[in-house]
Amino acid sequence: MYNDFVPQLSHALKSLSKILTKAEAHCDMKNIMHERILNAGLTPDMYAFTKQVQTVTDLSTRAVARLKGEEPQSIEFRTASFEELRAILQNAQDTLNKVKADDFTNAADIGITMKTPNDEINMTGHQYLYSFVYPNFYFHMTTAYQILRHNGVDIGKMDYLGRA
Repeated sequence: MYNDFVPQLSHALKSLSKILTKAEAHCDMKNIMHERILNAGLTPDMYAFTKQVQTVTDLSTRAVARLKGEEPQSIEFRTASFEELRAILQNAQDTLNKVKADDFTNAADIGITMKTPNDEINMTGHQYLYSFVYPNFYFHMTTAYQILRHNGVDIGKMDYLGRA
């Protein structure tokens, strides 16, 4: 499970960090207040850019804990600056960097229970990674990317893929 999880999310976090740097430079070059981008969203009922980034990091760090059989800790969602978002991303990156393949020896079969406001979801580690972590992680990463594109930040597919 280590090879199915850690390298991919680590690479995506690095890409998102570089995208943040481009977004901040865009704001500075165009004299746009940072808060305008940080608080931007696609629709009123969706998370703003800042919370999209925070959710990406929260998903990755919580997944590490759950797949190791530990109780995950959440981050506090709050308005943050570009610098703070990069620090949050770096913290998630550091968490992934500390993980060893042996940490996930039984991860595919481990039982994971997630509580929602109306239900409790039980699944194996394999089901959790492929049906919850990946779809949610990439949904929020893509939405963060789209918010920036929608607001005129000059980023493209290669930035998202981490090839720029």
